[in-house]
Amino acid sequence: MNGASRIVGVVAGLVASWLVVGAPVHAQPVSTSTASGRSMTCAFEGQPTLPPDLMIYDKPVGGAVVGRFTGGPSGFRIGDLPGDASTSRAQVATGIGTGGFRLVGYVEVAKVPFFTTRRVAANPDHLWIGAQREVRVVGAHADEVEVEKRLTEPLRQTFRALVPCGALALVPRSPPDWSVPGNARGYVVAKDQMELYDQAGRDRALVTVLNLANGMLLWSQEARDGLVHVQYHGEIVLDAWAKEGHLRALPPGETLDVAAAPTRRPGSPQLRIADVPREVVTKREVTLRAGAGDGAAVIGTIEPNTPTYILDMVAGWVSVLPKSLHVAPPNQGQFWASAADLGVRRPTTPGTNANAIAETSR
Repeated sequence: MNGASRIVGVVAGLVASWLVVGAPVHAQPVSTSTASGRSMTCAFEGQPTLPPDLMIYDKPVGGAVVGRFTGGPSGFRIGDLPGDASTSRAQVATGIGTGGFRLVGYVEVAKVPFFTTRRVAANPDHLWIGAQREVRVVGAHADEVEVEKRLTEPLRQTFRALVPCGALALVPRSPPDWSVPGNARGYVVAKDQMELYDQAGRDRALVTVLNLANGMLLWSQEARDGLVHVQYHGEIVLDAWAKEGHLRALPPGETLDVAAAPTRRPGSPQLRIADVPREVVTKREVTLRAGAGDGAAVIGTIEPNTPTYILDMVAGWVSVLPKSLHVAPPNQGQFWASAADLGVRRPTTPGTNANAIAETSR
């Protein structure tokens, strides 16, 4: 099997199983500063699970794809978030320091999942995006990031919040629990659109209008002046007042069966290939290129102590993949490294398979 055929087999075999989230490693935000000490942007790092359609480009605009994520966990750092994330890319680096392929390039920020580390205010004192919930970055402004939460259940609506760097991470933890107070009464939203207010008095101000929220379950311990003080804790958190006529009160002690959707993430991708590829472990940093030759573009490095699959060898260059499969080449592409740098050579023993590759002593 030639190198191109082997790569096609490898790419076709990158599959992700689905697992319930366990105890992920929490990513740490890092701020960069100007000479005056004022934080001007955010950078985040960790080992998140990134979507398999997230491509790594060699330029912030245009350019070529140099790699892609496979749907499994990957060492990852992202910084210099753009002012408009919907149309822009941010600089990223993969790898964990040792044991991975470190690609350096740019990704579309809108496709990177971020998670709130605490609840963040969309409307102060009354409406928040919940803690440990997935959000999409829509822009960055100085040392703050604008995020967006899109809901389809139990209402269809989008909420935005401007948050500091420390309120976001790349890897989620379990959302906090909330227990319904023992004397609370359930209310079901009885309208597709329902106004929420900051108080029950005449001077009340509109907080938001819930959209397509018919059937949403809220809780209350207080009612007056024709309004009900309601709370909700889920993907968003609500603490506001609603008109009593827009709600259907449940009998005391009664609730609704509301099944929470399980939080899931892709598991580690698996390699499917007819022949088990040769494996070496790098002893030092090795330059990674987009093609076989000194003139090919440098796209990153293989870190020390990285288990590496050797797929093929061409004129002193080897086609490689990380055994962890945290990143993969672009479609129809390959990762290449110098055979000498990796310490591999073709066996010269007569009768040995021509595609076999041996490791030299170093």
